[in-house]
Amino acid sequence: MLNEKLILAEKHDRKYNLVFYGIPQTNEEDINETMSNFLQEQLQLNSKMEIANQHRLRKREDREVPPPIIVKFVHYRDLEAVLQKRNLLGKGQQVLQDLPQVMKQERHKLAGIAYDIRKHEHLKTRIRDHGIHMILETRGTGEKWKRREISL
Repeated sequence: MLNEKLILAEKHDRKYNLVFYGIPQTNEEDINETMSNFLQEQLQLNSKMEIANQHRLRKREDREVPPPIIVKFVHYRDLEAVLQKRNLLGKGQQVLQDLPQVMKQERHKLAGIAYDIRKHEHLKTRIRDHGIHMILETRGTGEKWKRREISL
C-alpha cells in the first residue's frame, strides 16, 4: 500500500513530462533550439509552448541511437498537443509519457505483446495507464477498444 502511494506520487511528479526518442544529436547542440525546431518542423506545433526544463538523458553505451530528451511542459495542454501530433513522427522516433521505472518496465513488456497482436491478429493496439498499472487494449476496424487481460 505504501509502495503504491509512492509510485502514484512519483507518477504525479512526472505528469508534465514527455520523453522524446530518435531526435538526432549534434556536437554543439543547443537543446532549446533542437526541441524548438523539432516541435515546429516535425510536429508542426506553435513555438510559443512554455517549457520548464529539457535535457538529454545519459547515453547508453550499448546503443548507437541518440539519447532521449526529457521535456517538462509548463502547461498540460501543450503536452496534450504534442501527444495528438505523434502521428507526424518519423521512422525511429517516438514520444512517450514519462513514468516511474516500474511502470516503464510494465509498458515495455506490453509493447512486445502489442506488437505480436498487431502482426498476427491484425488489430490496433494501445497501452494506457490506470493507477500504477498499464493496460493493453485492442480493436478491429470500426470496433470499440477492448481491454486485453494479460498476466505479466
